[in-house]
Amino acid sequence: MLKVGFSNLFAINQLYEKQYTEALKRVLGSGMVINSREVEVFEERFAEYCDVNFCVGVSNGLDALFLILEAYGIGPGDEVLCPSGSFIATALSISRLGATPIFVDFNETDFKMSLIDLKSKITTRTKAIIAVHLYGICENIVELRNIASDHNLRLIEDAAQAHGTSSTMGRAGSLADAASFSFYPTKNLGALGDAGCVTTNCKWLAQKIKQNRNYGSRKKYDFVNKGHNMRLDEIQAAFLSVKLNDLDTHIAKRQALARIYLDQINGSRYGLPPVNDEKESSWHLFPIRVYGGARDNVKQRLSDFGIETMIHYPAPIHKTLPYDTGYKLPNAELASEQQLSLPLDVLHSKDQIEFVANTLNQL
Repeated sequence: MLKVGFSNLFAINQLYEKQYTEALKRVLGSGMVINSREVEVFEERFAEYCDVNFCVGVSNGLDALFLILEAYGIGPGDEVLCPSGSFIATALSISRLGATPIFVDFNETDFKMSLIDLKSKITTRTKAIIAVHLYGICENIVELRNIASDHNLRLIEDAAQAHGTSSTMGRAGSLADAASFSFYPTKNLGALGDAGCVTTNCKWLAQKIKQNRNYGSRKKYDFVNKGHNMRLDEIQAAFLSVKLNDLDTHIAKRQALARIYLDQINGSRYGLPPVNDEKESSWHLFPIRVYGGARDNVKQRLSDFGIETMIHYPAPIHKTLPYDTGYKLPNAELASEQQLSLPLDVLHSKDQIEFVANTLNQL
C-alpha cells in the first residue's frame, strides 16, 4: 500500500547537506556568529524577494510580530484586531505588550476574517489590524487596507505561513505597514532552528526594530532604550540564504500538487480552499473542510490507508485556556471542528497526491 506522510523534513534538509556544510564552514571561518555579514546578506536578499526596502532578521515569528507592535507604541489599554482562527502566537504578541487582542470571526466559507465582524469591533482603543495569511492564502488585503486607512489604524501582515504568496497588490511582506515572518523549520522557507524577520518600507520602523532586537542599542554599548535579545544568528541566516535560492521552485511544485487536489477532490463532499487559481497561495498547507461532524472519522480512516493528516487548529484562540473569556465566534469554532490539512510538500509525487484525493473521495 502506498504510504503518504504529511511531510518529510529530514529528507528535505538532506537535499541541502553539502550547501549547509559549506555555509557552516563559512560562518566558522569568519569568526562571527552574531550580527555580521550572513545576516546582512540574507536581509538584503529577502527584502528584494518581498519587494520591500528593509528586512530585519529576528529570533522567531512571534518576536517579529511583537517587535512591530512595540515599535508602533502599542501597549496597555490598546486593542489589536486579529483572527481567532490563527495560531496562538498572533495573540501572544499582543498580550505580551499588555494590549488586548480583539478576536475576529472567520467568514462562513473560508479562513479569512469577516470584514463585517471586524468593522463592528473597531473602537477608540483600536490601534492596529493583524492580517494573517493563513495556510499561505492571502487575506482580503485591499479591503483591509481601506478599513485601516479609514480608521487611521496600522495594518500588519502575519506572514508566518506565506513566504512567496502573491496577490494582485504584490507579494506577502509588502502589502501593509509591516510584516512578520517565521522561519520555523516546517515553513516553506525554514531554518534549522527558530528564526524570523520583519519586512517593511519604513526606514524608521526598520531602524527601531534593529535597535530593539539587540538590547536597544544603536551600536555596541550605546543603549538608547530598553530592548531585547531577539536577534537572528549568523548560522541560521546562512542556512536560510541557501534555501531561499529554491523557494520559488518549491512554491511552483506545491502549486502544481495543489492543483491536483483542487481538480480531483469531490467538492460537493468536502470544502475546498476558495481560490480561483492555484497560484493564489504558496500552499504552506492544503486545508479542506470535512462536513457533518465527520472530520475525526475521516482523519482516522485516511490514517488506516497510510495517509497522514493534521489539524490546524484544534481550537480557535478564543477557546484556548489563556484567552477563553466568553467570546462567541461561530464560524471560527465550526472551522476548527471541520478543518483537515492534507499532505503536501515538495517531495510528494503526483501519484501520492492523486492517491490521497482518490482515497478521500472513496471514503
